[in-house]
Amino acid sequence: MTKQLNGEKNSSEKSGINLAKNTVLLCILVQCFFVGCEQRNHKQQPSNQQTVSSNRYISNPQSVAPSSLAVQAGPLLFISGQISEDLETMEFINGSIEQQTRQSLDNVMLLLRKAGYDSSHVIQTTVYLKDINDLPKMNLIYGGYFGEQTYPARTVVAVTNLRKNALIEISAVAYKPEIK
Repeated sequence: MTKQLNGEKNSSEKSGINLAKNTVLLCILVQCFFVGCEQRNHKQQPSNQQTVSSNRYISNPQSVAPSSLAVQAGPLLFISGQISEDLETMEFINGSIEQQTRQSLDNVMLLLRKAGYDSSHVIQTTVYLKDINDLPKMNLIYGGYFGEQTYPARTVVAVTNLRKNALIEISAVAYKPEIK
């Protein structure tokens, strides 16, 4: 270890501090851009769609989880992870990986439509699979929900367990440019 003169930090320590500062600033900017800098109104409204600041929240009164099914922030729509459950009753629909994939994607498509989007607007998905060996079967169903030339970017993650012992969970991000 080299001795520092006049209390100065070495260049690698300085660059580490600068990187940390820049990372914090970037996180703040991203949060302000996508979420909005205004304080959120946490009071529940009777509708399953509410607008707080400039964001629109699609929720389900049947859900016991403290989360929204989808949040629209400007031209972006963030859809929470969808498993094989009926969004009206929140009843889990057990079945094969194909059946659960179909129901999960049907839920994603329903939330897209509720917000005025469609599958062509989906730019990214994250798929959580309980068994990575189900990937080929899942791909057969998944491919039918998106245009061949407009498949969204996708991450597939193998996990040990999912809510309600589901075999699959799918989240999505959609982008729809504002037409003026």
